[in-house]
Amino acid sequence: MTLPWNYPEFAHDLGGTILFVYGALIAQEPLLHEPKPRWKETFLFWARAGAAIVLTAALAELGKRVQVWPGHPTFPSGHMAQAAALCVSLVRLRGRRWAWLAVPLLPAMAWALWASHAHDLPEILGGLVLGTFVGWLTALRFSRETATPSRT
Repeated sequence: MTLPWNYPEFAHDLGGTILFVYGALIAQEPLLHEPKPRWKETFLFWARAGAAIVLTAALAELGKRVQVWPGHPTFPSGHMAQAAALCVSLVRLRGRRWAWLAVPLLPAMAWALWASHAHDLPEILGGLVLGTFVGWLTALRFSRETATPSRT
């Protein structure tokens, strides 16, 4: 019998699974709030999280094209950046109650990227910093936008 972590692609598949879990949390979380979800707020939540993901992916790819760090052609890790942006978006936009589930997935993603030899430590840390910053900035920008009272 072969254990799951004994096959060569286990770490890579774990990283993909973690991104899938973040995506599932982002997709279904607003729908759990009430017996009848408010679709406008749900759509805005998805748009905010999506903006963080798209911006993070674009910046990570730009960093690879421009080669921000010579000797590290895959700096920063896009997978780590997206995981961090999703984690920060989920916690900042929906509250700390999601941190117990979202935050522990970050070290698991870092290990998966390192163990699969997809990235080395500076690339993983670069992705973590980029994703955290973009996720925080995006959530801050959108929370200010919706915090202003509307005059009716």
